[in-house]
Amino acid sequence: MDAAKVMIVEDDAIVASHLERILVQSGYSVVGMVATGEDAVERAPVLSPAIVLMDIRLMGDMNGIEAADKIRSRLDIPVIYLTAYTDHELLRQARATQPYAYLTKPVRDRELCAGLEMALYKHETDRKIRHINQVLRAIRDVDQLITRERNRERLLEEACQILVRTRGYVMVWIGRTGEDGLSLVPVAHAGQGAGTLEQVTMGWSPEGAPEKAKAHPPGTCPTLVCQDVARDPACGAYRADALRRGYASFAMVPMINSDRLYGMLNVYANCPGAFSDEELDLLREVAGDLALGMRSIEEEEERKRAEDALRESEARFRLLAENSTDIISRRLPDGRTLYVSPACRSVMGYEPAELQELSAFDFVHPEDLDRVLREFQAAASSLRPFHVEYRVRRKDGAYTWLEARGRPIVDQTTGAVVEFHSSSRDVSQRKQEEQERAALEERLRQSQKMEAIGTLAGGIAHDFNNLLMGIQGYTSIMLFEMDRNHPYHDKLKAIESQVRSGAELTRQLLGFAYSGKYETKPINANDLLETTATIFGRAKQEITILMDLDADLRAVEVDRGQIEQVLLNLYVNAWHAMPGGGELRAASRNVELDEDTAALHAVERGEYVEIEVTDTGIGMDPKTRERVFEPFFTTKEMGRGTGLGLASAYAIIKNHGGFMEVHSEPGIGTTFKIFLPASSKPPVGTTQPAQAPLKGSETILLVDDQDIVLEPTKCMLETLGYTVFTAMSGEEALDIFRESARCIDLVILDMIMPELSGSDTYDELRAMSPGVKVVLSSGYSLNGQAETILARGCNGFIQKPFNVTELSRKLREILDG
Repeated sequence: MDAAKVMIVEDDAIVASHLERILVQSGYSVVGMVATGEDAVERAPVLSPAIVLMDIRLMGDMNGIEAADKIRSRLDIPVIYLTAYTDHELLRQARATQPYAYLTKPVRDRELCAGLEMALYKHETDRKIRHINQVLRAIRDVDQLITRERNRERLLEEACQILVRTRGYVMVWIGRTGEDGLSLVPVAHAGQGAGTLEQVTMGWSPEGAPEKAKAHPPGTCPTLVCQDVARDPACGAYRADALRRGYASFAMVPMINSDRLYGMLNVYANCPGAFSDEELDLLREVAGDLALGMRSIEEEEERKRAEDALRESEARFRLLAENSTDIISRRLPDGRTLYVSPACRSVMGYEPAELQELSAFDFVHPEDLDRVLREFQAAASSLRPFHVEYRVRRKDGAYTWLEARGRPIVDQTTGAVVEFHSSSRDVSQRKQEEQERAALEERLRQSQKMEAIGTLAGGIAHDFNNLLMGIQGYTSIMLFEMDRNHPYHDKLKAIESQVRSGAELTRQLLGFAYSGKYETKPINANDLLETTATIFGRAKQEITILMDLDADLRAVEVDRGQIEQVLLNLYVNAWHAMPGGGELRAASRNVELDEDTAALHAVERGEYVEIEVTDTGIGMDPKTRERVFEPFFTTKEMGRGTGLGLASAYAIIKNHGGFMEVHSEPGIGTTFKIFLPASSKPPVGTTQPAQAPLKGSETILLVDDQDIVLEPTKCMLETLGYTVFTAMSGEEALDIFRESARCIDLVILDMIMPELSGSDTYDELRAMSPGVKVVLSSGYSLNGQAETILARGCNGFIQKPFNVTELSRKLREILDG
């Protein structure tokens, strides 16, 4: 700690020297010794002593009491009197100048030092008390100012004036933070040199200040203090100008409220070390109070703006609402209606007065109420706009669809939702159109899904049929050449039966693939219904079958086997739905589809045959009914069904240019309706082919890219007596045909081959020999590509896998035709 500086005023040189020696030995610093009162008054401002030892009786015109009074009043420096006289009048005069001690000569060392210490301590305590009183008075005046002043600019300006006036600061100014967060724009000021701030933007972190003091988030901005401008290196850029203006120390105090920085309170003093911890705490309180006042003014301004905007909005709202075709409404959070526009007459059938004070939620359809309440609650909690569609009850009891859009209205003071403003539009027509469109889209989605799965299934079925062809071919050859009594005969028949089961599975796979049509002929659907119902009825006698057939039913051009498969699938499903028995009704009739109905099912308009299969079983719920035609969907237990039956049936009918519908109710039963395009061709009868294979002696060109098909088919042909050329590609087949066309009587042509396809190969063969006889062979069924080739003149089609008898019959049909 620096030694306290003492100035000695004594006209006796010996006494003065003695006092100096005592003081120096005791650790004090004697900054000057003068002999007259005039010199003491003159030198005190220059020497700036911490305390003065003053002899009362001095030479010259001014005694010690007069000199002490001037020094104390001008410089606030404590004085201790020294005198060898103790008369009462002298003491009275001395007390009037408020000295800090009164020592009589000769002064002992301890008495002198004790007097000095007590005087210095008392003076410092008095200074602190005066300082705190000044700051408290400033806080009081600022708080009173905040309570009465509602103008931000006047509030800050008067606060600066109060601090200068009550505390005696040289200058005070308040700056708001700039957009960069590191500059201050002066907005209020008072005191010496404040006018120079009007056109200045100042940095609040002096250049060279510690890094931690430069950038802080709002709410954590520090108080910056410079206790000595003349010595602080951080003030290098500002020192000369500050000292010229009398700024010896300064403090920059953040004005923070609720973690928001409103600005900085900047205070300048004319002496170093002016900002003690106690004073900084009090200045922080002033800064905080000013921030609170600014926040209060902002909130009041915001509230006034909100009130003005609300009045203006209400006027615009009413003008809009009275002329809108939508229902404009204001409602409380509990749903009670504060206002509803006249449009409620045309939309709901109510007069506005009838809905006043009633809860809008009372009119919402029960099935929509929970969803509507959740939407309003979510809007209230998140303060976001809402959008909801729901049904509302009209005055006549009917329901209409509304589309409501709106937002919650918030009290700016409390933050609570006080109202909901909304606009509701009648969208019943749109909802009806959406439902119709959704139905069409669902049918399209189902159709696309079936087509995708069908493509996959068709490929699998093709490859699987080729594998079965190899097994079937060799099995047929062995059975053809084997005696019935041979021990392996029955085992081979069992293999052949398993091949037929596998072929039936691929038949189902191809059934819901759009490649699933075989050979079509015009038939009477009544014959199919009677035949399949008779077969089914023999096996399921617990089911009562009723027939209601139209005697004048039009013909339909279909693949008989596939339609039989569809009907038997429907019968079996009906049987599963009636475990305790029941009635199954099969019906047929002629119908005509108009353009709208046809478009709904993506078929051509015109005459159709409707086939209806109805059971009295357990029925289906809506979810099951929606998925009933999906591939691999089944309600049967594991191992009891593949889920292909109805999917296959749906695809078969679709591939015949028709469609299927299902109607079902739990506990009542199910009805499947089949619609097939009517044909003008007369129906053909059915014949039973002979079972014995027919031999021949002609020459056959066999074309197939799969060894597993080529070899067994060649063996079957040779067994039947034919001469066989084989080719594993279209190019090879054409080469053989060019060389041996005259001796080749028929070509068996695989439809799906790499590089040169069956279709292209057929065209090349016809180009070389227009009269060539060709039978298409494929693991696929008679799909669009095969039908196109047949339409170009191809003679026939045979589906893999086939046995010797089927192959021989097809060949003789073509060769002998």
